[in-house]
Amino acid sequence: MISLPFLWPQSRPGRALVNATRFVSIEKVEKRLTGMFPGGIPVLFSSGRAALTYSLLINGLSRGDKVGTFPFASHCVLDAVSRVATPVALDNLVSHKVVFQQWGFSQHHGLSANDVEDCADSLLMPGGELFQGGGGFEIWSLPKILGTTGGGILWCRSSDTATALQRLRNPHKNAAFLWGLRLLGHYSPFVHTLWQGAEASMGKPSRLQTGEILDALDGWNRIVLDRRSKYDLIRPFTPSWLTLQADRLPCVVPVVLKQNIDGEMLALKAGISSGQRVIEHRFASGTCELIRVLPIPIHQDVSIGRLSSMMNLIKPHIRMEV
Repeated sequence: MISLPFLWPQSRPGRALVNATRFVSIEKVEKRLTGMFPGGIPVLFSSGRAALTYSLLINGLSRGDKVGTFPFASHCVLDAVSRVATPVALDNLVSHKVVFQQWGFSQHHGLSANDVEDCADSLLMPGGELFQGGGGFEIWSLPKILGTTGGGILWCRSSDTATALQRLRNPHKNAAFLWGLRLLGHYSPFVHTLWQGAEASMGKPSRLQTGEILDALDGWNRIVLDRRSKYDLIRPFTPSWLTLQADRLPCVVPVVLKQNIDGEMLALKAGISSGQRVIEHRFASGTCELIRVLPIPIHQDVSIGRLSSMMNLIKPHIRMEV
């Protein structure tokens, strides 16, 4: 049975197990990332959720502090924020914000040094610009970018901040146990719930999972080339108000459908398991509107041939004047 592609590539526990005995150090992974993206200091965490939790902890926030979160924030984001502070809407007057540069499209700019850019599924080209919105932190979720079973990166602007984060992260124990729960959670929703409840507050990656991460980083350039060729195929159908930075590539390309089109049925026929979603349309005034779109996946789980078949079905139903 052929699985239907989702917004992000699927994790492969088999690859994680094959690389588990490499026992790669956390420092080696961080050094590799620094060489690939010299515009920031990376701190490796066990997940993107953990990276988000620590980005708030390092700012000294507590329950009484309010953190602005983006519309339609996922349970994972709200859970991570609420472990430290109180999540509120972005339009509240808050000193700390978490904004979503959704699917690789950077729409939030003029951010402050206290703000966090959630770039969970952005594929940045080696040497590309970090912190494109001006925030103080940028977060990547490696499963959503590379299809690993875990791993998150918290990019910092200063080495002092990165060192302080490492000191917060490193004393935690049980990293190997949590990584085991993560793997088993791919097969058991109950075990996944156990992992989710404990992991974000721990954050230290296990040396059993770092080998898989380093192996995935070895294939970064290959993923970039593959993603670029697929993005070029669909770029003309992107809404005119949605622009992509030259050094970033999205995991999906959102298209707006014509009126009276049953988007859910079209997604089913095209083999897109996510169905329709919403994305922000941000205006120069700072206001935004949520737009319903069909996200067409172009990540590494989707071949050019399969993408072409999808587009042959979807193209007649795309609204081009947006």
